[in-house]
Amino acid sequence: MIWFATHRLVYTQPPNETEAIEVMAWDRGVDAAGPGRYALYTQENAETESGPEWTMDNEKQVWFQGEPLPDNAMAVVEEIED
Repeated sequence: MIWFATHRLVYTQPPNETEAIEVMAWDRGVDAAGPGRYALYTQENAETESGPEWTMDNEKQVWFQGEPLPDNAMAVVEEIED
C-alpha cells in the first residue's frame, strides 16, 4: 500500500501536550470487525503486517487498539486540505 496522509489525528491526554499524528484513513466498510469502520494508519503502522492502531467509527469516535480512549483523553480527526 502506498501511504499518504489524508487526515490528521489530534490527540490530547492531560497533563501531556497535544500530539498531532498524520494518518491515512481507510474505509473498512459497514461490516468491519471491531468498533472502527475507518482504519487510521500511521506511516509506520502501514509498513507492518499488523492491523491499524487507531480507528474511527461512524460517529467520529476514535479508538486506540480496539479500546475506547480514557475519560481524560480526547482525539479529533481532521481532514487534510490541499
